[in-house]
Amino acid sequence: MDLCDQNLIVGRNATGKSRTLSVIFALSNLLSGRSKSLADGVWDVVFADEVGELAYQLEVKDRKVQKERLIRQVGKDVTILIDRGQDGEGEIRLERKSNDPELVEFQAPTDQIAVSSRQDKIQHPYLIPLSDWGKKTFHLNLDKASRKTLTLLVHSSVQQDSGDPSYQAEVVELMRRGVEEFDGFGDAIAADLRTVGYPVTKIGTKKVEKFYPQDPVPGDLIGLYLREEDLECDVEQFNISSGMFAAIATIVHVNYRLRKNELSCLVADDVGDGLDFERSSKLVTLLIEKSKNEGFQLILASNDRFILNSVPLEHWNVLRRSGHVVKAFNVRNSKEKFEEFEFTGLSNFDLLATDFLSN
Repeated sequence: MDLCDQNLIVGRNATGKSRTLSVIFALSNLLSGRSKSLADGVWDVVFADEVGELAYQLEVKDRKVQKERLIRQVGKDVTILIDRGQDGEGEIRLERKSNDPELVEFQAPTDQIAVSSRQDKIQHPYLIPLSDWGKKTFHLNLDKASRKTLTLLVHSSVQQDSGDPSYQAEVVELMRRGVEEFDGFGDAIAADLRTVGYPVTKIGTKKVEKFYPQDPVPGDLIGLYLREEDLECDVEQFNISSGMFAAIATIVHVNYRLRKNELSCLVADDVGDGLDFERSSKLVTLLIEKSKNEGFQLILASNDRFILNSVPLEHWNVLRRSGHVVKAFNVRNSKEKFEEFEFTGLSNFDLLATDFLSN
C-alpha cells in the first residue's frame, strides 16, 4: 500500500480496512515501546522524510524476533543500520561524533526489537524518529457503546492517562486538561464544531447534575457541557446525541494532541459514523485541512457514501481482496483507471459500487 499525507482507505465489507489500520497501529505500538510483549506478524514498511527513506523489516513469530533490518537510503547512497536474526545476534551502526561511523556486533533479547530497546541519541540517533512516530501515532475508534457511558470523571480522583492512546474514556479528561493548560482551547473546540455544522458557542466540563449512579463514587462526577446559539441553557453530556459526541471526541483528541505536539499520524476508523451527510463530510474535510496545515499524516477508513463523495479521489486507496491477498489501488499505481473514471461523471461512491477498477 502506497500512503501519502492524507489518505482514505475504502473497500467493501471484509476487504481489510479495519485490519489495515490495526496493522499500522500495531507497528506504532512496537516502535514506541508501548507493547509489553511482541505481536506476531511481518512488517515491511518505508518511512520517508525530507532527507531520504528508512526501510524497516520486522518478523515476529511466537512473540520472538526472527528478523529485524533497518536500511537508510539518501539518493543513491544505501546504508545498513540494523541487521539481526532470530538468535538476537547481529550488527548495528554506531554514529559517534569522535569516530567514523561503523557497524558493530551486538545481541539483543529475542523478545525485544532493537529499534525501541537501543534508544541512544549519541550512538544511534537514527532510531529516535521511528520511536517518535510510534509514540505520536494515535488510533481513534469511537464505537457507539463508549461514546457517552464511559466518559465521566470522578473529580476527587481524576483518572490518569491510561498510556493507551486508543483509550476512549479520556475525552472528558482531555477537555478538562486542555482548558487548564492552553489559552483559548475551549474556543478552538467550539469553532471547529461550528465548522462541522453545530452552532456551539461554548464548551467545557463541569459537575454533572441530577445523575445518581447505582454505586457510590468518592467525589463529584464531571462531564462535558455545551451551549448552543438558540438555547438559553447548557446541554449536558447525557443530552448530547451520540453522533455529536463522536464529533466532539474526535475534535478534542486532535486539538489536544496538536497543542501538546503529540500527533504525527492519526489513524481513524469509521470517522463520521452516526452523522448526517453534511456534518460527516465537513468533519472529514476539517481533518484533511488540519492534516495539511499542521503537518501530521491522516489515514482514514470508511465505506460511508457521504464520506466517499466528499473526499477527492487523489486521497483514495481502494482495497480489493482475493482469498488471502488484498491489493490497494490509487491514483499513483492505477492512474489511467482513475482518470478514465473521472470522465464518466459518476459520483466517487460509484467507483467502489460499480467495481470499475476490476474492468
